[in-house]
This record gives sequence, C-alpha cells and structure tokens, in this order.
Amino acid sequence: MSFLHGVLQSVKEDDNVTTYNKHITQNNLDNVLRDVFSKIGTGRNGLSDSVTKVKEWLEKYNDEVEKKTRGVTDGLSALIGKLRSDVSSGVAGNEYYKSVEGEATKDLGTQLARWKGTLGSIDSDVQSIANIQINDLDDTLKAQLTHKLDPVKKVVEHLKGVATKMAEGGKVAEVDTAITEKETLVKERIKAKSQELRETLTIILPQ
Repeated sequence: MSFLHGVLQSVKEDDNVTTYNKHITQNNLDNVLRDVFSKIGTGRNGLSDSVTKVKEWLEKYNDEVEKKTRGVTDGLSALIGKLRSDVSSGVAGNEYYKSVEGEATKDLGTQLARWKGTLGSIDSDVQSIANIQINDLDDTLKAQLTHKLDPVKKVVEHLKGVATKMAEGGKVAEVDTAITEKETLVKERIKAKSQELRETLTIILPQ
C-alpha cells in the first residue's frame, strides 16, 4: 500500500494529471491520496478499499481526458461539415459551402464580399478550436495538436490575404466592368442578328 501511495504521489504534479484532475470535483487525486495514506498498515481490507478508490479516480480521469479530446474532434468535425459540398456533410449542414455557392450568379464584388465574410467565420472556428478546445488539453497533447492545426491556420490566413488584396486592388471592379461590357456587346449582336433573321424571313415567306 505504501508503494501504491508512492506511485500516486510521484505523478500528482505531472501536467498530464493536473490538467484533468482539477476538473474532478469529488474524490480527486488529493482525496484519494489521503484515503490511501490513511489505509497504510490496515491489512488486506485497507488495500482493497484503496484499490477501489484509485480505480474510481482513474475512471473519472479517463472520462475527463475523453471529454476534452472529444471537444477538439467535435469542433473539427463541425468545421469539416460546414465546408463540405456533399449532402452527407453531417453536423453543420454545408453552411460555409452554401453561403458561397448561393452568391455564384451575382457580380464578383458581391461574391468576394461573401467569401471574405465566410473566411472570417472559418477563421473564428479555427481560432476557437485552437484557443479553447485544444487549450484544455495537457501540454504534450496540446503541442502535438497545435502543430497539426498550424497548416490549416496558415491556409486560412493566406486566403484572407488574397481576398483583401483583390478587394483593395480594384481588380474585381475591373473584371465586373469587362464582363458587363462583353455581355452588353453580345446582347446587342444577338438583337441585330435576330432583326436580320426576321427581315430575311419576311422576304422569304409568302405574304
């Protein structure tokens, strides 16, 4: 039993333990240590009680670890669902994809404004995962997941930068103007050809 107490005491201040133990409100590790210490020298019954206490604490500890890691995976799953285009996206129902797709027939300026707004929402989701869900994990796991999330953050920042440059550079307005001019020209030519066709038909067809 002294050995059991010594093992628990040695890990008590480990970050992997304290990160999750602080969320256990009843029978946390401090309480378990006191119980185990009080049972030293009480024989087989004391050992059995101590093992039970430790087992209960480990179950609660594992529950906390699972809850915190699930927070990260749920956050990532929700973001993926918002970005996907297929109907089986699950949780978030293609929110970001639909937001951009819904502007597809509008002028480029409107599309770009929507895209910038959507990027802002994506960035907010990514920051939430990084600063809230991942931040709740122990330092080792936090470092590993932060490293994995960094490329995603860089892509979002790059896309935001590109969208901002396009808006500031006036390129969108130029393209919109060019498209409108071409569209007007095509319509005028279609109208002229239609008129020619009507006139031709009038001559050919018997009165």
